Amino acid sequence: MGEIKGRKMKRINKRQARKIIENGGTIWVIPHKLNINSMWSIAVDINKDILNRLEVDFDTFLEFFKSYNCNYEAGYYPAYYTAD
Repeated sequence: MGEIKGRKMKRINKRQARKIIENGGTIWVIPHKLNINSMWSIAVDINKDILNRLEVDFDTFLEFFKSYNCNYEAGYYPAYYTAD
């Protein structure tokens, strides 16, 4: 459990994240070793509108996210959060 902009966040799995996006909700993605409350880590918010503007689907976005943001220090896979 963490906070972004004063909102309580709850960690979810990839299947739940995909379902929230398909239903028009917003999720936040961050490399799994980083703390969502830290000022040094930047959580990326995504929703259906953002994916449409980028002209990518959920899986393609995650591949881009992993290639640019996930590494040995930050973690090799993304963690998903939603507003509680």
